[in-house]
Amino acid sequence: MEVVSVLASPRRRGHTARVLGWVEDELRGRGCRLQRIELAGRDLAGCLGCGKCQEAGDRIGCVQHDEAADILERLVSAQAVLWAVPLYFWCLPAQAKALWDRTCALATGFRTPKHTSLVQGQRLGAVITCGGPPEGADLLLEMMARSAAYLRQEFRWRMVVPYTYRPGVPGPEQEAQARYFALRFLA
Repeated sequence: MEVVSVLASPRRRGHTARVLGWVEDELRGRGCRLQRIELAGRDLAGCLGCGKCQEAGDRIGCVQHDEAADILERLVSAQAVLWAVPLYFWCLPAQAKALWDRTCALATGFRTPKHTSLVQGQRLGAVITCGGPPEGADLLLEMMARSAAYLRQEFRWRMVVPYTYRPGVPGPEQEAQARYFALRFLA
């Protein structure tokens, strides 16, 4: 399986990267081909809301020319996409939110019989780290679920790693959970 992972953290070696690494190791060990995209330091502009992407049909029609164009192409080419996100104020970090909004260019014809998506049927997974309790991620997970419905992706794989401010978290318990999450992602 071709899997693209998106490290949405501005910290390339933080808790989110550590947990994602465990998931990726398990996926590789099970024969997956992985490609990681790190958003830190990327030139990613927010969606303009111009609607030009909705006229594109069977291609990515975003009119902006930044690093998002290449990333969107890589997302389309994958069989599965795994987002690894630190929870920032009940949502995505700003740079990740800019890219997430731009994924609207991957579908057209929403709420019409002509609704199509370049990622239809693709697996979508989320690994979320947060300093507080797991229910703090509920809004982000709901946003991801609604976006997945729009893009016609299959979003059944979710993992929340809470209380990352505590010493030793993430640690061995979270590593075991991450590896089990990877197995469920493949099932």
